[in-house]
Amino acid sequence: MTTLQVNSAIARPVSIGSGTVTSGQQAVTTSAVALPTSPAGTVTLKNTGASQTCFIGASNLTLSNGYALAAGQSVTLSVKNLNLIYCMASATGATLAWNTTY
Repeated sequence: MTTLQVNSAIARPVSIGSGTVTSGQQAVTTSAVALPTSPAGTVTLKNTGASQTCFIGASNLTLSNGYALAAGQSVTLSVKNLNLIYCMASATGATLAWNTTY
């Protein structure tokens, strides 16, 4: 069994079998920011905040066009690089956690 420590916005690769897993967290603010540059494939994103809704999307992300993740919700996407995903919230205090495999 491999244990992954997640405690910052820096992606850390961990080899598991023939693939690689990265994980990390991003503090979410009222400005849209890209997640860190990291190869990806399958990405699972989870809003680990207690009450804030996170919004995810592309570089043109706004609160109006983003995909809403309520506190505790998650979504799985396929992307080539984690930095193609942007996140923001209507107020500070939320955290978006991720796991990728590639």
